Amino acid sequence: MADERQGLKASFADDGVHPTLAGYRVMEPLPEQAVRAARRGK
Repeated sequence: MADERQGLKASFADDGVHPTLAGYRVMEPLPEQAVRAARRGK
């Protein structure tokens, strides 16, 4: 999701920092995956 300046790409954040809806949609599954991994002890 990062651009060459290590900010969010324009397609994911209008200002390079705060996610747009498209950015949140990309990030949405990540917390669920982390919780599942933690429950499995990984």
